[in-house]
Amino acid sequence: MPRAGVRLPLPDRKRAMREAATLLAALAVVLSPGAALVAAVGVRRPVWFAGLAPAASVGVATLVGMACALLGVRYGIVPLAVATALLLVVAVVVHRRRPRPRPRLRGAAVLAGPLVALAGIALGLRTWLSGLAGDLSTPPQEHDTIVHSELVAYIARTGRGAVWQLLPVDLLDGAPVSFYPSGMHLLSATTGDLTGGPVRGLNGVTVVLLVLGLALSVAALAATAARRARLGVPATLMAAGVAVLVAVGMQAPTITLAAQGGILPNAASLALAPGFVAALLTLRRGDRLAALPVAVAAVGLVALHPSAVMTVGVTLVAWWIGDLATRGGLARLRGQVVPLALVGGLTVLLGAPLLAQLVGQTATRTAAFAPDVSATTLPSALRHTLALPLTGYLPQYQDRVQFAVVVLAAVAAVVLLATRRALGLLTALAAWAAVSVAMLVSPGSGPEALVTGFFYNSFVRVRTHVHLLVPTLVGVGLLVLASLVAARLRRLGPVRRGPLPAPAVAAVLVLLGATAYAVGPSRGYADVNAHYLASRYGHPDIDRVGADDRAAFDFLNGRVGPGERVMNSANDGSTYLYVDKGIPVVNTVAMGFERAPYTYRLLQRFNQYPNDREIRRLVLELHITWVYVDAAPPAIWASGSPGNWAGTGVFTTAPGLTALAGLPGLTEEFRSGQVRVYRLDRATVEHLDG
Repeated sequence: MPRAGVRLPLPDRKRAMREAATLLAALAVVLSPGAALVAAVGVRRPVWFAGLAPAASVGVATLVGMACALLGVRYGIVPLAVATALLLVVAVVVHRRRPRPRPRLRGAAVLAGPLVALAGIALGLRTWLSGLAGDLSTPPQEHDTIVHSELVAYIARTGRGAVWQLLPVDLLDGAPVSFYPSGMHLLSATTGDLTGGPVRGLNGVTVVLLVLGLALSVAALAATAARRARLGVPATLMAAGVAVLVAVGMQAPTITLAAQGGILPNAASLALAPGFVAALLTLRRGDRLAALPVAVAAVGLVALHPSAVMTVGVTLVAWWIGDLATRGGLARLRGQVVPLALVGGLTVLLGAPLLAQLVGQTATRTAAFAPDVSATTLPSALRHTLALPLTGYLPQYQDRVQFAVVVLAAVAAVVLLATRRALGLLTALAAWAAVSVAMLVSPGSGPEALVTGFFYNSFVRVRTHVHLLVPTLVGVGLLVLASLVAARLRRLGPVRRGPLPAPAVAAVLVLLGATAYAVGPSRGYADVNAHYLASRYGHPDIDRVGADDRAAFDFLNGRVGPGERVMNSANDGSTYLYVDKGIPVVNTVAMGFERAPYTYRLLQRFNQYPNDREIRRLVLELHITWVYVDAAPPAIWASGSPGNWAGTGVFTTAPGLTALAGLPGLTEEFRSGQVRVYRLDRATVEHLDG
């Protein structure tokens, strides 16, 4: 396992070109549909392009997936490209009919912010590529990525992309369906079509969403807050750049959720939420047609992860409360009532099938999960919320404070409070800090449970909202301070007669500070983050799918007949049989599906088929002819299994897949390391019924 601070190996030139091509393809898929939609309604606001494009792309893909199902055509790169091309044509026509003068940004000071932002993005890309050992085809080893990889492969192989078609319990029949938010998977399947497979597509979209998507989103919110703080254009761009630099070095939400469970869709929805909030905050009284891309982006956020409703809702309402205490806040809010109502109506109309799935299948599921933390004292809760400590499965970093960010955030908060600027940002951050602290003091039982229930009562997910808003706080607060210092310097001593205007002085201060932060704390944070990612990707310390599994895949390829299925446990590498080879397996989620009891009954009692008539019936109905067993799969928590069949302790090998040797009709055909493949003779099973 590489140590923090040690650069992981970079690929050779040929491989680097392939990785670059994958990222460019993912970039086009993630940005083009949404940007085309924003342009098609005549919007020219940079904040909207930055803040809405990725989420709107997910929304467009979701709508295209539903349209394809209704029309009876396959979802894939062609339908999405056609939809994007049509939007671009409309955008060109609108642009020619309503030409507007381009704003001129003069002076070198306007370049400082974009330069800092680019440095941050480069650092973020370096972190992720290092964590993946420079190879975007590296399979993720975490728990939730079992489903992500399968679902991307299913969409790519079948062309099914409608919300009512995903996630299928059975990979052959495509039914029954247990709803799973699939916005990220639609983009990943499309990218995989272009770049060489589901895993490469998933990893490419993951990197683009969690680095560039996060950067654009945070930059949009920082720019919005900076304008509310009465900063000029150069200072606004610098605030956005600083926010990006800070955001890509933070552990949460992106690194935390990717390395602690592989919770990629929730990480993506969190990453894109600030940009969506920025768009809502900048809605204008006359925005009618412009409400369309906002509504599509709302559909996209929910398709990424339904908890985005609470993420955006709490942030927006808390922001309004602070904004009302500033000059013009009430007038702005009044002017947004009609366009906000229009956005809400369009979201319900366009996303009706998606919302119906949510109400029907997930309304109470997430809130039923037990909290992942125990009650603690108020001082401890404050520390774990405000000190921004690291969390994860690498004990050498556990609870380490991101000290530089904490100090900068404290300074920024004092500056904004003292100057009474960007109060909405402060109240939004305070609201999420209050929810996080309350959850630690009374997990699952206090009034905050109404919020935390949307996040599976998981503190790991809830706390990320504080981390998500801190970069904006730092960027805006420090730029207010830098602007005040620059203005003061212009009135003192030799600087007073110097050639540099105040914005240029502020730009110099910001560039010096950003450089020091980038080569110091930020680089250190990046190395630690890369280590966390490597522990689940490039140099994993758990082995869910490895060389032994690949050998088993090659053995089974061509031996599993049409209509046959492989009995398995989805907690090991067996699910990649379908991802890599298209071979259907019985279990696609680790604990089985609540809506398909046969999945977990087989996990419980498959080895009892000689004496259990029900199990024999399932074996014959499902045409199970092969059995895949990994004797040493990773350990996961069993809490939340359907009907609590697995208890609340640690789950590894399914009990029904133990003690298989000597069972009638079952012969071991392949062994590599801990992986075994058995052949099950159907005639023998039928004979057991007499």
